[in-house]
Order: sequence, then structure tokens, then C-alpha cells
Amino acid sequence: MDKYTATYILKNDLGGISSLIKNLVIYRGINALPQAIIFLQVDGSSFATFTGEFVKDIPTTYFNYSVRNNLYHSFKKLKLLTG
Repeated sequence: MDKYTATYILKNDLGGISSLIKNLVIYRGINALPQAIIFLQVDGSSFATFTGEFVKDIPTTYFNYSVRNNLYHSFKKLKLLTG
């Protein structure tokens, strides 16, 4: 098992940087590190979001938080998720 994983943490909005990262993951090299995606889901956001599997065979996690919650508490929960 590999010691390291490239984990991308992205705000879950369609387009822009999410599409760029998706292309980087899809077209990664043969010897690339294992990769994972964590999407930050902002409660109450009106933006269109990705749902389901972002890239085939790449672990995708959705982390929900609200801007009304304490930001440090949300980051602490995210830290526990990422190890």
C-alpha cells in the first residue's frame, strides 16, 4: 500500500477549478500517487454542484458545512476526515 495519497479538497461547484482538477485526475500518469477528492458542500449554496462519482475509481467524499457554523469547528471536523 502506498504511504501517500494526493487528496484534492475543492468547493463543490461545477466548472472552473473543479473541471481542471477532474482533468488532472483523469489524465494522471501511470506512476501517479493514489488520488482522492474531498468536496466541500456549503449548505444553502445556490451554485450547481457535482453529485455521485466525480472520476471513476477515485474515492470521493462530500464534507457538508454551513457558513453559520464556527469555521474553526468545521476545519477541525475536516482535519479528522483527512487524517
